[in-house]
Amino acid sequence: AAETGLAAGTPVCAGGGDMPCMAVGSGVVEPGVVGLGIGTAAHAIAYTEELDARAVGALWPLCHPHPGGYAWLGCSYTGGASLRWLRDIFSYDSFREICTEAEGVAPGSEGLFFAPWLEGTATPSPDASARGAYIGLTLRHERGHLIRALMEGVAFDLRQSLECFLAIELSVSTPLRFGEGGSRSALWCQIVADVMGRDLQIIETEDLSAVGAALIAAVGVGQVADFAMGAEIAIVMGDRVEVDPDRCKLYDEAFQRYRDLYPRLQNWFITPVKS
Repeated sequence: AAETGLAAGTPVCAGGGDMPCMAVGSGVVEPGVVGLGIGTAAHAIAYTEELDARAVGALWPLCHPHPGGYAWLGCSYTGGASLRWLRDIFSYDSFREICTEAEGVAPGSEGLFFAPWLEGTATPSPDASARGAYIGLTLRHERGHLIRALMEGVAFDLRQSLECFLAIELSVSTPLRFGEGGSRSALWCQIVADVMGRDLQIIETEDLSAVGAALIAAVGVGQVADFAMGAEIAIVMGDRVEVDPDRCKLYDEAFQRYRDLYPRLQNWFITPVKS
């Protein structure tokens, strides 16, 4: 106490890393609940009581702050960073402005795909040599197509994490919880819902890792009984975004093509052209 300036007897609770705390702050504290987020990176995280060796290499296993619990994490390293990159190149003043530009483009971006691997791939095939790409460009594609294709590409990458969850028979309930900066775009919310084929519940609460850390402390000192109760009290949930069946079908077909991009480009990434 003398060295820190804290009062003697101040409780100290074991916490967690950024993503485990974000899981708690997103309400991912029991089986079936899946949290999605698009910040600098995009992620999908799910609670589990047992780890499954089949997912090792495709997903990251984490110790969940809940005693005896774990979490599986799927990641796209440059989810939101990709949109920031394009915003800066096109000199938009805000994310709202760049998202508005994409609203007039039809789902599927007229056959244009974007691989959001600007700093390598993560889930399901970690590869530091992978790089981002637009595939399928034609003369009819305009700025709005580039933006929407990017937003769709990030959603496709997130779906790869969901597919990994399902491959190990992980319980996934609906709606999926969706937070962070990407959830502030109505267009991106709808794209993610339609690509996932599942309704979303928007998390209005911000700074989810900090909220999670606070909830860990609240449980630790006995202010709330458990994480589920704490999440119910602290997390503000917003609108529900429902899947559009027609767009979902279109995106499901597009996703089958998207997941084929990395295997086809993998060898090309290994020997980049020297500048």
